Amino acid sequence: MTNEQKVSRSTTGEHFYELIDAEVSELSGGSFEACAREMLAIYPGAGAGYGVATPELMAFCAETARQSGVLLDHTYSGKALYYFAQAARAQPERFRGKHILFWHTGGAPAPQKWKVLF
Repeated sequence: MTNEQKVSRSTTGEHFYELIDAEVSELSGGSFEACAREMLAIYPGAGAGYGVATPELMAFCAETARQSGVLLDHTYSGKALYYFAQAARAQPERFRGKHILFWHTGGAPAPQKWKVLF
């Protein structure tokens, strides 16, 4: 069974676990009993709120851009990677030796002033 790691930017993990279980049950016609908690872990990642970035988040996004050339916006992709990195640092044994895929879905909203980094 796949064990995925997710970062929630908006609501509680509990909400998503329940939603996933209900969707799987409905889509399978009740023939499959889902237990989202066994398949994935959801970490809080809303931070200071929608569209609100802390200085730490902005520094993380800027450093990521400097080191990798990857632009992260502070509302979606930046928060997701920032809070995932925090979780990985807090629980390194959970991630050590694992393959990690970060699905970057954009970055266009990244601050235009970051262009000076390149």
